[in-house]
Amino acid sequence: MKRNRIAGVELLALIPFWGAAQFAPITVVAEITFEFHAAGKALPAGTYELKVDDRLDIVSLTNTKTRNTVMVPVLTRISPRPGDEALVVFDKVRDRYYLSELYAPGIDGIHFPGAPGPHTHVSVKAKKQVLLACLPLNKCRFLRKALPFNGATVGSGAAAAAQTA
Repeated sequence: MKRNRIAGVELLALIPFWGAAQFAPITVVAEITFEFHAAGKALPAGTYELKVDDRLDIVSLTNTKTRNTVMVPVLTRISPRPGDEALVVFDKVRDRYYLSELYAPGIDGIHFPGAPGPHTHVSVKAKKQVLLACLPLNKCRFLRKALPFNGATVGSGAAAAAQTA
């Protein structure tokens, strides 16, 4: 009886962690080899983290080298693509690229305000990061552990950034 009570108390203690993990942002890391535009700003080529928080209609786009961040408004949600591949899609007009769509396994696709007028598309394969642990006060921490993911390696935090280089 005492053992069951202890197990119940331990389970109740985990409830705050469940809520934090349930609403943790999904992060996709992509190596973008060309200058592009997002949220009205020109961004240099580099490795970027795109953090999607399902509670907000905004995605943070962070250059992993400079840590400069741009908040990109979500235009609408679109149907997810089949498969386990994360993709970042750009609209291309002549020699300019505009962030247009984001796809990650487990979430709907995301459509951003893209290029004005007629355009073609360019896709960049990305890697999805997996949230492995959350701490109290909604301060989520990523464990530095690599997991197999669609032939690529998925990590989190600094480990994922290092893996994309």
